[in-house]
Amino acid sequence: SLHNLGKASYRVGDHLRAMKHAVASDGTDPDLRNLVIEVKTSKKTMRTRAFHVPEHGSDNLIINEVMFVPVPPAGEGLVVSVIKTHKHQSDALLGEARVTKPTGQMELELIRSNKMQGVIVLNVTSGLPPMKQGLPPPTSTLPLGSEGTLP
Repeated sequence: SLHNLGKASYRVGDHLRAMKHAVASDGTDPDLRNLVIEVKTSKKTMRTRAFHVPEHGSDNLIINEVMFVPVPPAGEGLVVSVIKTHKHQSDALLGEARVTKPTGQMELELIRSNKMQGVIVLNVTSGLPPMKQGLPPPTSTLPLGSEGTLP
């Protein structure tokens, strides 16, 4: 979930879009449209589908997305960013947070230019289901018969 979101970094034309929104509102916050959550490691970058924040709705916005990202190298961690996308200009960063020690459910501050721009609550796990007791670990091997079949 996301809450207490600020505005994305300024792009040329933002003032014109704000004036257009003042005339014809579609129920979404013009500063928080076309947002994506990006998770990045040195191995892979993944993004959610774009979403919009309703006007006066940045108090607690629930985003139900699951992403499977490769485990980053030791000590590197991963970067979680909230980005405002645009068709014709470069994307604008709302804020980002670094995860170095995943601990399940985490509440992280989104930072841009050393200022807090919001909070993201996410759940970081290994992605593997819990092991049932009595089963061999996944790395163990079973003995095979002489013809490649189980004895």
